[in-house]
Amino acid sequence: MRNMKIVITKAALAAAMILPCVQAAPVQAAETEKTRLIEVVTSSMATVQEEVKNAQSETREKKAAESRNFGQKIADAAIAQIGVGQDCTMLVTNSLKAVGINFHGAPAAYASLGEWTSDPQPGDVIVYSGHVAVYIGNGKAIHGGWNGGTTIEWTVECSNPLVGYIRVNRAA
Repeated sequence: MRNMKIVITKAALAAAMILPCVQAAPVQAAETEKTRLIEVVTSSMATVQEEVKNAQSETREKKAAESRNFGQKIADAAIAQIGVGQDCTMLVTNSLKAVGINFHGAPAAYASLGEWTSDPQPGDVIVYSGHVAVYIGNGKAIHGGWNGGTTIEWTVECSNPLVGYIRVNRAA
């Protein structure tokens, strides 16, 4: 809606610049000026449409970057906990605190924090049967509660069956 207002405003400005030049007589000159007015308005609208497309593209890119940064903060918080003695749920709980999410529960409960995804990105929560971890990229994850309760970096492979990846929502 806002973009249409911009288009209409720019077209009106273009028309306002040309209309004073349109002479009532002779008819031939008036027709030429009308044609010129249509060309200018059409050109202005095309320019505005291109500007709107560019603005929409920039907005999409900005949102994608924000999403990557959000997930990366979760991943970075998990990486910072390597070597800490804790179980898997505390690892994920502490990682989510880095982005302002206060949540603690059983491994399966972390699925309520977002949407399932088949395209894991850093910061996604990996839900296994009875286990949970944080994906950090390149097939790697941070797992809590391994080797005597230590937090480690390991592959996403786990002895527990993989349920799936959760893309955490900001509002969780």
